Amino acid sequence: MATPTAIGYRTARSSPCAVSHPNPWPDRAPSRTPDRRRASGTHRHGPDASEQARDTVCCPPEDDHCGPVAGAPNNTVVAGLDRWAVVRSASKTLGPGLRLAVVAGDPTTIARVEGRRLLGTGWVSHVLQSLAASLWSDPQVNLLLAEAADTYTQRRTALLHKLADQGITAQGRSGLNVWIPGWAVSPGERFRQNSPPALRVTIATLTPPESEVFARDLHHALRPQRRTYQA
Repeated sequence: MATPTAIGYRTARSSPCAVSHPNPWPDRAPSRTPDRRRASGTHRHGPDASEQARDTVCCPPEDDHCGPVAGAPNNTVVAGLDRWAVVRSASKTLGPGLRLAVVAGDPTTIARVEGRRLLGTGWVSHVLQSLAASLWSDPQVNLLLAEAADTYTQRRTALLHKLADQGITAQGRSGLNVWIPGWAVSPGERFRQNSPPALRVTIATLTPPESEVFARDLHHALRPQRRTYQA
């Protein structure tokens, strides 16, 4: 995950836009703290950026697809910006079958999004839109989402503790995954840029007893094995 300073240099030198994920990714800084949010705002442009780059409005689309089940507050970086966009997906909270996300933003950004959508199908089922709106506005559903967030937090914490008991350092303050650095495992390749290789573990259905078994098995798998050779 890029640091706020690194984001500032990249946006200054290449593009005035960087997609922001406030919660789901467990690598390095799994949830955006208020300090990290302020740092992200400070470093939108690097200190050696050109005047043209400094005058360019940075529009960081914010994609919080774990939303209410992330287990951490969303400290947004788009507050106060002239150009902004916030995306909320229903797939991880209300179910992948909805295949639906909503976007809010300033008038110019939304107009550009609508213009791009005109180039494709541009149609989203009204039934799915109505269903998602009904679920989002249902108090009982919100209670279930809060319960899910607590459950995921308990499972994530339990796995981190069991891994620590086995001497395995891992990270995961929010979301549905735990990041175990230091081990080259190909499934984790898609979820990192500059950070070292790691193992990405999903905790959504992992109960505390299963966490203990997993941590023990992982500890056994990571230990150097004695090899025997045939004579």
